[in-house]
Amino acid sequence: MAYNSLDLRKQLSLEDFYRFSQRLAYDYATSSASTAVTALTEKYDITKSAFYTLLEIAVTHHLVNDNIVQSIREKLISNLAAHGCKGYKSTVKYNQLVEQRTNFSAFLKKDIEYIAKYYAEHPEESKQEICARFHFYHIKVMNRILKIACEELIISDKVFNKIRQRAIDNATDLQYTVDFFSQLARKRDQAKQVKKSQSAF
Repeated sequence: MAYNSLDLRKQLSLEDFYRFSQRLAYDYATSSASTAVTALTEKYDITKSAFYTLLEIAVTHHLVNDNIVQSIREKLISNLAAHGCKGYKSTVKYNQLVEQRTNFSAFLKKDIEYIAKYYAEHPEESKQEICARFHFYHIKVMNRILKIACEELIISDKVFNKIRQRAIDNATDLQYTVDFFSQLARKRDQAKQVKKSQSAF
């Protein structure tokens, strides 16, 4: 029986789930046949719904570079045309995915927390190594996730302090790093005040 995306997520670690999504996206982007979706769902024993979910994750979670994202867009529109469909719906969907890719809105909070905690608790691994572990194509993705985790109170103060100490220990510009985390700490305090005021009602 073909697996759906929920089945896969339950069975795989976050790292392996991202790796699976990345591999599927590369396979699709570099395939030539209009029957690529059918071939890949059979190859990986997944449902068609799972195929498109994994493809979306690869795009929105920065598991593939911009060239692959463009190839996926062209492939989707081309495949729709080959099956007698218009590309408008696919183009709209693609634009939504690119927006989510830009603003990081597709990341689940629990996944951001998991990644940030892993980073905080494994100082023996470089940021580049951890970035590679989660299959992000560029280190700026890791930086953005850590910032979101800190600013939006997704992680505890204990984890935040570990991340801050790790950054200070490895700083090439100590004053900039200290100032940056002081600013993050202020944003966290502001967010706590907002949260506290909201819970009062």
